[in-house]
Amino acid sequence: MIAIDQSLRTEQRGDGTWRAWYVDSEWMADGFSKQEAVAAAQQLRRRDIGA
Repeated sequence: MIAIDQSLRTEQRGDGTWRAWYVDSEWMADGFSKQEAVAAAQQLRRRDIGA
């Protein structure tokens, strides 16, 4: 189970892949599944905040 932050947004793209991003971040992450995209966005988020 993935904990979803309120500032996290996701969308399914026309080709069936997913995009995830945080509203207060310049980074967007793509994935073949929603979980993959969210996990990638979370990694970028941790890198942004230095955690």
